[in-house]
Amino acid sequence: MGGHLKQTFNLKSIPMKHRFYESKILYILISALLCIQIGAYVVQLVNHRNIAEETLSEELTVGAQVFNRLLESRNTQLQQTAEILAKDYGFLEAISMAQQDNATLESILENHGARAKASTLILSDLDNQMIAHTPSKLAIAADAQGAILDHLEKDAHSIHFSTLHVLGTANQSRPLFHVVKSAVRAPNHIANLIIGDAIDQEFVNDLRHVTNMEMFFISHHKQNWELHASTLPSLFAKAFTDQFNAEQAGKVTRFDIGNDAYLILPISVSQAEGEAAFAVIAKPLSQMMQPYRRAERVLSVLLVATLMLSMVAVYLVTKKMVTPLSEQAHLDNLTGLGNRRLFNLAVQDALKRLNGTGTPFALLMLDLDKFKQVNDTMGHDTGDAVLKTIADRLKKTVRTTDNIMRLGGDEFAIVLEDCSESATCVIADKISKAIAEPIEAADEYIVLHASIGIAFAQKNTDDMDSIMKKSDEAMYISKSTQVNYWCYQEKSTEDNI
Repeated sequence: MGGHLKQTFNLKSIPMKHRFYESKILYILISALLCIQIGAYVVQLVNHRNIAEETLSEELTVGAQVFNRLLESRNTQLQQTAEILAKDYGFLEAISMAQQDNATLESILENHGARAKASTLILSDLDNQMIAHTPSKLAIAADAQGAILDHLEKDAHSIHFSTLHVLGTANQSRPLFHVVKSAVRAPNHIANLIIGDAIDQEFVNDLRHVTNMEMFFISHHKQNWELHASTLPSLFAKAFTDQFNAEQAGKVTRFDIGNDAYLILPISVSQAEGEAAFAVIAKPLSQMMQPYRRAERVLSVLLVATLMLSMVAVYLVTKKMVTPLSEQAHLDNLTGLGNRRLFNLAVQDALKRLNGTGTPFALLMLDLDKFKQVNDTMGHDTGDAVLKTIADRLKKTVRTTDNIMRLGGDEFAIVLEDCSESATCVIADKISKAIAEPIEAADEYIVLHASIGIAFAQKNTDDMDSIMKKSDEAMYISKSTQVNYWCYQEKSTEDNI
């Protein structure tokens, strides 16, 4: 009887004796170690970023305090300069003699401004109307002039910023100035002197050098935001200004643009009717992350190294400890075949595949006839040698995908998967002939015969107990009728195959 004998070797079809689930244990242990170590690495990365942001936030807060102190110091210097100039005898005499000559007054203001290193000086009367100013192209915008001067009048010693309109320019630029006011008395109050220091690129560069912070100034006028000097690219500052809300002042926020991330702290520096000015200090998160990134690179190298070492260690432990323990639990000590525990696993797996994918299987139960006489007459050592020889012959006879188990004494079981009935019978015949060959033991030749019972499992019908019962019944018929093998028949057991 012919049949297709399949010679495959894959993870699902290899004999149970070759795996014993140690691979599953190995994968679980390695996966657990991977998850733990990668999880710890990710936690460290997140923790580094949180620490960096917290540290950077604290630095911005300290930077804001330094910035405010610098503004206060600058405001005091400007105020002292204005008061000294307002009390200068020559300046007072020039005002009293040249009130109708703006050119003379502007020349005097220009000379004094050059000595005081002020960007602009404005002389106004008591009605807050300008008398003279320098440079001549700068003037306070007419719609904001009264409001700014009134505000200075009410709170002359506070810090004030104001945008001044540059006359005759196409883009209507409005530079931002730090302004202070001082009363001009001779001896009565006759005029007001305003000194303004420009918030230009040189100014913000100096502040960045002192505070170690990036910085830019913006002002709000007539519902529009305007960017003035900035140490950051203008596109960055404008992008922030487009999203800025005055309520964010005094709060550290994160601002992302492209691949850059910054922590930003807006500071309100001046509030006047219809106008507000803000200084924005910022610091890139990448700068704070540099030492952490160096540590992270070291950690990543250590992570890879520890993962590799862990996998090697797990592999060695599995092979040296788990596999021997698994073999001890699933193998027969005498023959090296599977034991009854492995037999149960093999049949259960075969049933799952039968009911799942429809892969057929047959269960062969095998018993050696008159083996007890060998033990009784020749001793158990000879009997053990015979059993080992029988086991070796079974291994050579069946396919590599089949499972062979010794259930105890001289009883064996074989699970044949994905094998037709005719091919199963061919294998059973080969087994019978292989066992019947003489066995040399204790200087004698021993001839034994096997009774083989075959049962073919039925999909969604058989379970462990029923398939074992069928193969046992077939083996009993084989032994009682003295035929090499017998196939269990559902309806009749009278036809020998």
